[in-house]
Amino acid sequence: MRRTAAACTAVLLGLAGAAVPALSASAHTPQAHLTCETATVSLTNYDAGATAKVVLDGETLLDGEFGGNWTLDPAAFDTTLDEHSLEVTVDSTDDTYNYASGPLHVKDCLPDEEPPAEEPPAEEPPVEEPPAPVEHKEVGLYIYPKVDPAKPASWENSGRQWFCDSEPGDQWFSTVTCQLPPEVCGPGWGFQQDKVKWTGDPASYAWPANIERATNEGALTGLYGSLHGELSTLTHVPPCPEPDKPVTHVDHPKFEDICGPADEAGYELTVPANTESVTYTTTVDKDANTIHVVATANAGYKFGPGVKHTEWKYTYTDEQCPPVQDASASVAVTPATCEVDGTATFSIANATWADPADVTDGSRVAIADAGHAFAGGATELTVTYALQKKFSAAACGELPTLSLPDQQLPTLAHTGASTETPWLGVAGLSLLGLGILASIGAAVRRSSMS
Repeated sequence: MRRTAAACTAVLLGLAGAAVPALSASAHTPQAHLTCETATVSLTNYDAGATAKVVLDGETLLDGEFGGNWTLDPAAFDTTLDEHSLEVTVDSTDDTYNYASGPLHVKDCLPDEEPPAEEPPAEEPPVEEPPAPVEHKEVGLYIYPKVDPAKPASWENSGRQWFCDSEPGDQWFSTVTCQLPPEVCGPGWGFQQDKVKWTGDPASYAWPANIERATNEGALTGLYGSLHGELSTLTHVPPCPEPDKPVTHVDHPKFEDICGPADEAGYELTVPANTESVTYTTTVDKDANTIHVVATANAGYKFGPGVKHTEWKYTYTDEQCPPVQDASASVAVTPATCEVDGTATFSIANATWADPADVTDGSRVAIADAGHAFAGGATELTVTYALQKKFSAAACGELPTLSLPDQQLPTLAHTGASTETPWLGVAGLSLLGLGILASIGAAVRRSSMS
């Protein structure tokens, strides 16, 4: 610590530094203290008009009248400073008790910073001797198609090999432990087993995915033994399926975009019938007005190079066909007779009557069916007709019934005829007939006149 009693304390008592008459202890006595821990100033018993100036650490705390009494606020002292100064000046009203002092100083108030404690030296970890290298061994299994299926499996007869599996140790595989791809079938496949060894991390050895003799791809490091054999000696190899029969011809669909009714598709499509070798599927998209026909080769068949098209796409429209002018409606009238009234017989084709038949003179409306029209393209036709009543008796020429008095009718008595006399009877009958005709004629004439 650099702090000392002489350096850290400055005290001003009385009016040191100025010639002042002797006074009682209670009259006009300024007091000022300055240490590294605090600063005090006390001005008492001055006239009300006296002025003073107090400057602490370069900051003016009082400058002017102070009412005769003033004390420094302890909170104004900053304890974080390493050096302090205090200056006090007083002017009395009659200049009798003026006071001016040079600044008081203290320094080295803050303790010296102690150097950080030295950390003990880190202990060096013990040096471990690397372990002695360990030798590792593995056996890898590869599958390959033989170049010549009729010859035995060997390095010289191996095609491109693909990695199957590996096992630690030095024992040969006695079975296949991986999934064989679907193309493995028949006697044309072999295997290769390779023994490798290395030192270091057991996981550091990576078996190549493929080995190919022709390009030396996938050469193994640490190889110390190999074994070739027929794949069928390690696992069951299924026989190869019969090759697909070629489809040399595919019939094409027939499509025609035609008009049609509003509720029917406007096209005609004929799709060939399915066969033993080909199946046709048809998909219709009514929103897009498209048709997609696909021919698929059935199991055991495949399309040959001569088949150029196996799917077809068509687009159709919704255009409606113009109506066919084959609608008809007619009426046949049977004339009246002396016995019955006339009648009407109606006929209609590809149309419908809009109203019931009328037994009197009138008309009838026919409406053509959808897709049909009458001659000229009209969809509505009105048929008119007239019916006759049966004829009157006069028109038919009927004779009226006569009512004659008995005395007017000729009799055998009038003619004098006798049944006993044949010739006279004959004459009497003749005269009777003449009388009847005369009577009828007179009656007819009277009837006509009436």
